[in-house]
Amino acid sequence: MKKLHITILLAAILITGAMALIDANTEEPTFAVSSASWTKAVFNNSHLADRSDSIIIGRVIEILPSRWNTPDGIKPTSDYKMATSKEEFYKQRKAKKIYTDVIIKIDRIIKNKSTPAMITVRTIGGEVGEYGMEVEDEAKFEAGENVLLFLTKEDMDTDNSAGTHYRVYDMKYGKFSITNDNQAVRPGLPEAHKKIPLEELLNSIGTQ
Repeated sequence: MKKLHITILLAAILITGAMALIDANTEEPTFAVSSASWTKAVFNNSHLADRSDSIIIGRVIEILPSRWNTPDGIKPTSDYKMATSKEEFYKQRKAKKIYTDVIIKIDRIIKNKSTPAMITVRTIGGEVGEYGMEVEDEAKFEAGENVLLFLTKEDMDTDNSAGTHYRVYDMKYGKFSITNDNQAVRPGLPEAHKKIPLEELLNSIGTQ
């Protein structure tokens, strides 16, 4: 059976001024979801620091299997149809989405000392059975990766009423990969905002 794969393009229109396009030639449904909340402020590290609930440096210990955002975490009933337009996507919001949890072992807490030593960071997207969902601007993780994260407890896509997980604030803009030579890197961003020495990043958010 052909895998149904949805790509959600959260286009940073206010940053790039570009239009997000729908690929009409693919057999797989692809649609664009733009957000007016994206501004150049996402490149400002002080902006990220001020608005995040926690800031940590840690290591990706495990990436858990993706799950449906249903009470039992499995595939919705047979009458469920995944969103194929941005209108349907926003209407569904917290209902019937695929998410992936990432386990982070914290090495250093930069903001909010009450942050636990081991945390779960939730990302939207993943693959469950014949279904796949990819959110273009979502933060991506690899096992063993060292990261600096700006985190929030607010989750507009899945239930976090119990406060059991975090989201990366401003998605991929709030996640830095830390290299062996202590560079903080955000792949896929404009060159001027892609890489910064870790020490300089820490200084820019007012902590060391």
